[in-house]
Amino acid sequence: MKTSAYPPTDVAPEGVPSQKKKPFRFKLGVALLILYPLMWLFAAVVPFLPLDVATKAALVAGDLAAAEVIFVLGVACVGKEAYQAIKARLFKKKAGTPASKKQ
Repeated sequence: MKTSAYPPTDVAPEGVPSQKKKPFRFKLGVALLILYPLMWLFAAVVPFLPLDVATKAALVAGDLAAAEVIFVLGVACVGKEAYQAIKARLFKKKAGTPASKKQ
């Protein structure tokens, strides 16, 4: 059997992110988490549509309920650790903020 001087292709060198293909469930979860704020944006636009008040109220209520379900499904698909990593990356605290200083 021949041995190669190169490392196996499925193992990334230390410090280099692995190029492993993400599962469909993870991609679906990310897509749902991207859809979530768009649904809130839709709820903000509905009052300006030329519809009667009852229809507007039903659309907003249904949209916000569906948005919350989509958010929970998105978090369930990506997993707790991935969600926390995404949240930490999006909402980084600045070093000079009072919340980050310990007393």
